[in-house]
Amino acid sequence: HPDKKVISTQELFETAISDLEETANAINSNAFQDKEKVTSWIKALNDINIDFEKDNILIYTFMHHSICEYKEDKILKNTKHIDITFTQTNEICMDANTLYYLAYKVSKDIESVGIKAFEQENVVIDMR
Repeated sequence: HPDKKVISTQELFETAISDLEETANAINSNAFQDKEKVTSWIKALNDINIDFEKDNILIYTFMHHSICEYKEDKILKNTKHIDITFTQTNEICMDANTLYYLAYKVSKDIESVGIKAFEQENVVIDMR
């Protein structure tokens, strides 16, 4: 199921990192690729240079079949809303489901974000 989280403070950020670290530590050692993925998410989030006075972090996760090639379009609809659309540009590369973990740095001026992930329904996330 799609999951979304708006991280608006340093404290919420540290909690999210801690949750991901617990998840990584709980992964069976035989599933080293899964552990590497979660560890890469932690690194990517830590590498975001964010000032929580100006920006939030939006995390959106969803399951979908594995798509090797896709494009991502971001369209600012007005000063308060942005739409993000994922479109498949090539054939499905595997039948397996993949967890897509998206993280965006979003200005606190933006009040809502719409995400349309492939053929899934559009999801509007309240950023306030």
